[in-house]
Amino acid sequence: MLLLMQSVRRYISTNLNQPHLLWLKDTAYAINTTVVYENHIYRTIVDKNKGVQPDLNTGKWLLFGVDNAFAAIDLHSSTSTTIDDGLSEIELKFDATNFNHLAFGGVQGGVLTVEEHKADGTLIKTKDYPIGIARINAQNWYNYYYLPIPDTSGAGSGLPIDVMIALIQPTTSTITVKLTRNSALEAFIGSMVGGKGLDIGDVEYGVNIGLIDYSRKETDEYGITTLVRRKSRQTMTCDVVTPAVHIQGAKRVVQNALGHALMFVADPDKDSKFENLIMLGYIEEWETYLNNGVIARSRLRLEEVL
Repeated sequence: MLLLMQSVRRYISTNLNQPHLLWLKDTAYAINTTVVYENHIYRTIVDKNKGVQPDLNTGKWLLFGVDNAFAAIDLHSSTSTTIDDGLSEIELKFDATNFNHLAFGGVQGGVLTVEEHKADGTLIKTKDYPIGIARINAQNWYNYYYLPIPDTSGAGSGLPIDVMIALIQPTTSTITVKLTRNSALEAFIGSMVGGKGLDIGDVEYGVNIGLIDYSRKETDEYGITTLVRRKSRQTMTCDVVTPAVHIQGAKRVVQNALGHALMFVADPDKDSKFENLIMLGYIEEWETYLNNGVIARSRLRLEEVL
């Protein structure tokens, strides 16, 4: 089981429109002025607002959400990086030194392209991922979760990709991600997670997958039911086997990951039965059973980020 923590914090460049000013400490902002600070949008609710860091004083600043270009790497905003009107593609360039994985979730568009470059600009590798090729023709719950990714039988359908992993060369210096517009649909990237995968052990057979429904269902005294449909969240509980000598390191990795949105990836070199169990989520619970001096069995409960 690989835990992929977000290492993409900012972009070298992007072609997306950024209409808001960057917050500057020495600037006095008039009331209702919007600025961007740490990839989030804030509006000042007082006049001559100067020297007050937006994320530290809610009495002077009002948080309005994440900037469009950074929505894909925020992982907490439940929003997507969406293509601007008039553009034919989204283009995001960022530093990726020592990356070995790049994961995407909730992607819709034409073709997603990942370009890897050395520090001098030399192209290492480029690969295209046609959109609309994941979770197509899934006729039952088993296929829905275990269908190989990508399922090329649905190529070109334009349906959003739920999750996809790109393996990155360790010598990569920068990555450019491009997503072309689909003629019939809006182009957007729901989430993008890049970094170095951390291994905590091998997933055992018998993963428990569930769904939590957040829809509101009420029935009044006359038997009339009102249903307000809302999102659902996937859960996953799995047993992970780790050599006993490495369990302390695995515990530190999990502890550092608590409270963060991660991409969870079963390592295809070790967990071939579960190589398609990939989820953007957070750790709900982790506990370990040290049943002998050779191996340790851990129970890991995950919940999906909506």
